[in-house]
Amino acid sequence: MAEDANARPPHSPRTVGIIQHFERQVRLHTDALNEDVQVTNERIGQLETAQIVTNNTLTTLERTVAATNTSLAAIIERLDRMDQVGREGRQQGDDDGYGSIAGLEVDDASHNMPHSPRNKGIIQHFVRLVKTHTEGLDNDMQVTNEKMGQLEATQIDTNTKLANVEMTVAHIDKSLVALLRRFDEMHANTNGGRDEGAEGNWDDYVADTEQDDQEAPNRRRLRTNRRGMGGFL
Repeated sequence: MAEDANARPPHSPRTVGIIQHFERQVRLHTDALNEDVQVTNERIGQLETAQIVTNNTLTTLERTVAATNTSLAAIIERLDRMDQVGREGRQQGDDDGYGSIAGLEVDDASHNMPHSPRNKGIIQHFVRLVKTHTEGLDNDMQVTNEKMGQLEATQIDTNTKLANVEMTVAHIDKSLVALLRRFDEMHANTNGGRDEGAEGNWDDYVADTEQDDQEAPNRRRLRTNRRGMGGFL
């Protein structure tokens, strides 16, 4: 018998309706939040994939620049060897033709001569090509870095929005728990008359916030009729 006395009485039909109303509202809001979270996670995945592609592109550009610099150094070295061979050939011709000390003097002077005009033109041509290509790569790297910065900023903003959504869901859960606790207290502390008055107030609230509740207008008309007839019905 003591257990029956301490047992919580069941909710009244009106209180059950109020609880169900709030549960529907919270469920709709939670479903929308879950959809937002799913879209946010998909967006984060897309950003991560784009960032991986950007990093790979940046690595490829850096390797291309390094390979270009290596090729330029090899070209210049090859041209130096070609120029050296040409000078040695000219020296050999001078020795065969004259066999004099003058030829040696010319050879010594040729070692200190700069590149020939032809070789100098070739070197300048390749330097211009490499410079143009390198400047293009630098521009690509700058655009890539800017794009990476934008992706990082977007990802930070997305993470912030996701955190706000999670906080909102947690707040809704707490509000629902508080509402259910309040309904339990109202049901435990009200009798028939006071409970009827409380139900009337909730009728007005539900009618304003939920259009699919068709019983609320009928209850309001019945309550109005009771008041107009002095509460006999």
